[in-house]
Amino acid sequence: MTGRGLTLVEKILSAHHGGSPVRPDQEIEVEPEVLFFYGSNLFDVLGRADELACSDPGRVVLAMDQNAGDLLQQGGPAGRRKLRDLVHSCGITHFYDLGRGGVPSVLFTDLGFVRPGSLVAGIDQHLAALGALGAFPLALDSAELLRAFQGEPVTMRVPETVRIVLSGEVQRWVRGEDIGLHLLDHLDRDKVIDRVVELTGEGLEQVELSDRLALAATLQDLGAVGVLIEPDERTRLYVRARSARGFPLERSDENALFADRIELDLRSVKTRVLFSEPGGTKNVPLQKVKETPVQQVVIGACCGGRIEDLRASAGFLREYMINPDVRFIVVPGSQQVLLHAMEEGLIQIIMRAGGHVGLPSCSYGKNSREASIAAGELCLTSGLCPGEFAEVADRGGKIAFCNPVIATVSAVMGEIVAPLDLVRRLRRMSTGIPR
Repeated sequence: MTGRGLTLVEKILSAHHGGSPVRPDQEIEVEPEVLFFYGSNLFDVLGRADELACSDPGRVVLAMDQNAGDLLQQGGPAGRRKLRDLVHSCGITHFYDLGRGGVPSVLFTDLGFVRPGSLVAGIDQHLAALGALGAFPLALDSAELLRAFQGEPVTMRVPETVRIVLSGEVQRWVRGEDIGLHLLDHLDRDKVIDRVVELTGEGLEQVELSDRLALAATLQDLGAVGVLIEPDERTRLYVRARSARGFPLERSDENALFADRIELDLRSVKTRVLFSEPGGTKNVPLQKVKETPVQQVVIGACCGGRIEDLRASAGFLREYMINPDVRFIVVPGSQQVLLHAMEEGLIQIIMRAGGHVGLPSCSYGKNSREASIAAGELCLTSGLCPGEFAEVADRGGKIAFCNPVIATVSAVMGEIVAPLDLVRRLRRMSTGIPR
């Protein structure tokens, strides 16, 4: 063991374990830098307890409106009133009430609460996206999160790391979601379960920050303890624009010990679609499902809805109208995303093309994907939420997950297509679509 270097996750955990080096399978106590609470889990963790004391209100971030579309959740009006009283009594300043927040994984990164080297804790599976910034998202149950809120350290085992080295260039129209689906289809889950998946390599330079966030979020269903993307200059610029606090750009040592090492040439990654099926999912290349009819498309919510997604969607809708037989719903990831989209004119473009823009909230997207899908219909979405797949499939409907570009062009054509299919077909049909 003498002289062996540390992996990225070992460095992060060492820094939050008093600075002493840690090793895989070691049981340690750590102090998370940030505690995230939101939506229904905010009430489940805090709203059911009485006389709570918060040891460090500055590290607590609360967002009420993950479920803004369903006001009967979070304990109803009485429960939300109790939570607001708790916020004031504990002196918590990072509180985002109804209409001021959005989808947690978008809200927390956009507001600068996540930085490289951070150890952040929460419940929801979508916090996996935060690993794209070189932070380690620690998944806790409600009892553990409550104890951390009251000042107790978190006990955990140091995980091993599987390293994925990226090379090559990303192909046109391929987004972070596609890289994630490619890995879901090709990785041996037995090798990554209960371990950290770390992505590094020269190929990372080709992956935009928004695509890294989508990539990390897409891998949430892999069974890994977390997904960490090695921070670099792109990460530094993204975080510096949102946070005034300093941070390191740590990376794994060259002589660190990895449980496995996997090579991925990004040139081999194609656009993909993840379909719901009774009893599971089907992850297939786009080419195999082209021309499948689509009745509804949802952009955003859960792990999506970033400003880059809305820009990509509006880029096509400047020229093309949504198919009249398709319901096209856009859910911005946060109030900040909605504001930026309005300032850039993206909302007007989407609505004039026949789209509907909803509340920045997980529940709005969830209800759009689930409640409005009839038996025999297909909803194409860029917001991955695996738990919904089985629910919709059991009722005879289908959900399919893909990147926002594919979702948008498919909404225009009324069937699953690639961007070039849209351009070639509609150029032959018309020189312009009336508004």
